[in-house]
Amino acid sequence: MLTTIDNTQRIFLIQRTAASTRNFVCNLHDIPNVIKNGLETNDSFTIKHLWNGEFKRCSKKYVNEMLKCANIDYKIK
Repeated sequence: MLTTIDNTQRIFLIQRTAASTRNFVCNLHDIPNVIKNGLETNDSFTIKHLWNGEFKRCSKKYVNEMLKCANIDYKIK
């Protein structure tokens, strides 16, 4: 799966936390696409965003609020 990174926006890291780890780096508007197409249906995952040169873990509630504020019609369960 390919995502295009816009360095003027926040950068997110989505890590699959199953037996084998897969990582996806994307911007906010690509998060729904990565979750739908890059991960299996029952995979557990963590979402982190780049802050001060480090990836900080985000809660699903925080990501859902950012998606809502950006008018992206998607909710992480």
